[in-house]
Amino acid sequence: MKPGLRERFEKGIRLFDLGRAENAVTELEACRQQDRDDPQITLNLGHALAAAGDPESAAALYRELMQSPDEQALFAACWSLADLKGARFTSGETKRMTELAGTSRGRPGRFLLMFALGQALDSQQDHAGAFQAWREANDEVAESRPFSPAAWRNLADTLRSIRDVPRAASVAQGPKPVFIVGMPRSGSTLVEQILGAHSAVQATSELPFIENIARSLDRQGGFAARLPLLSGEACARAAESYLAQARPFLETPAALFTDKWPNNFWYIGLIRALFPDAPVINVIRDPVDNAIGVYRQYFSHGNEHSFRLEWTAAYWEIYLDVMQFWESLFSGQILHLAYRDLVKEPENEARRVGNYCGLPFEAETLDFHRRERTVMTPSAQQLRQPIYTTALDTSRPYRPHLQDLLPRFESIAEKAGTLLHA
Repeated sequence: MKPGLRERFEKGIRLFDLGRAENAVTELEACRQQDRDDPQITLNLGHALAAAGDPESAAALYRELMQSPDEQALFAACWSLADLKGARFTSGETKRMTELAGTSRGRPGRFLLMFALGQALDSQQDHAGAFQAWREANDEVAESRPFSPAAWRNLADTLRSIRDVPRAASVAQGPKPVFIVGMPRSGSTLVEQILGAHSAVQATSELPFIENIARSLDRQGGFAARLPLLSGEACARAAESYLAQARPFLETPAALFTDKWPNNFWYIGLIRALFPDAPVINVIRDPVDNAIGVYRQYFSHGNEHSFRLEWTAAYWEIYLDVMQFWESLFSGQILHLAYRDLVKEPENEARRVGNYCGLPFEAETLDFHRRERTVMTPSAQQLRQPIYTTALDTSRPYRPHLQDLLPRFESIAEKAGTLLHA
């Protein structure tokens, strides 16, 4: 890539990372006009178009790349098309991916092809074939991205040493964050979009700033050890720093803005220290539906627990223990929301969320799919549709493959139920 083109391409990527997908499209389209043969330009333009609400154009670019002689670009394009959710592979495309699966064993990036093939076979009701494809994909990724339940359990145990947290000495000026947490692929983006459709709320991209502050404390002697020692002034400074980092993501002067970073469930004590009155919403989905949901989804970074079903079960157990601890420390201050209830009784649950956040109900919050805004998560295309219940019980065809783990997941579901009734 020539220097001038490289600079413009990188500008497009930066804009995309800031959640400004439409601006990213402008830059990347200009790059593509200069070089139509660079697969990275074409692939990232597809990503930007998908986030900006033009899945048809994105799919066309991905399908173009699926004809590329560059095998890595081809694999990435297959997964990108599968990740559009609303897109469907043709029978010819599925047949070609099946053939490639047999001839590309051992090739770098093949796991992307297998994740995509699993989605294609799932849409054709070939559940045994889909699960086998996902198993191959996940097994390959798990080898290079291992997950240690013991390490995460140890982190959870350290939190139990916290008996109280400090409070910011002053209230940070500016819009107030609403924190949405939970397991990945549990419905947190749906909650974000419902809130973001309210006239008093600005939806943002996923913001890592609370986690960054927590990591900084961890480097200073351990998160759980350092948090209770913070002064009220230090908490206030950290809150101001957080808001300064969030401002570039705010496009309107709304009173509230969403911070949907599921892993923030680890840091609710820090959230309470920086923003004592900020709403914290914990979204809970059926554990088996969630397990299959993450097993079929490729995460390019983080969420290593998703690559083994037993790892997902272990992480669920840890997550619930952490949430029960925070609930004991901040009784009644966290809203635990069931995904099932949200999609079956959306108005009732939207009112409940609004009441918790101090917002009057607006019917527009249930029509979020009519709004034109960037959505940067794997749920993007699903959230351009009305609320639906078809994501309930999606694990049913795959339960025969989980027989050994089902008793464990049933126990997890019972424990999750105690949080929902806290």
